[in-house]
Amino acid sequence: MTGIYNKEQLDKLPDMLSFTDTVFSTMNLSVSIILLITLPGMMYFIGKKALLKTTN
Repeated sequence: MTGIYNKEQLDKLPDMLSFTDTVFSTMNLSVSIILLITLPGMMYFIGKKALLKTTN
């Protein structure tokens, strides 16, 4: 990355990002909870509206 950024820009970058800052951030947790609730609920209601077809 030394050819892309200069020394001052590289010094501003953190050495490491913690797991809690990325995976367990507030945005990631809220989106995951919303999806875990809404997607199965939507599939349930879509399944109730679908017509049943019997096959032999």
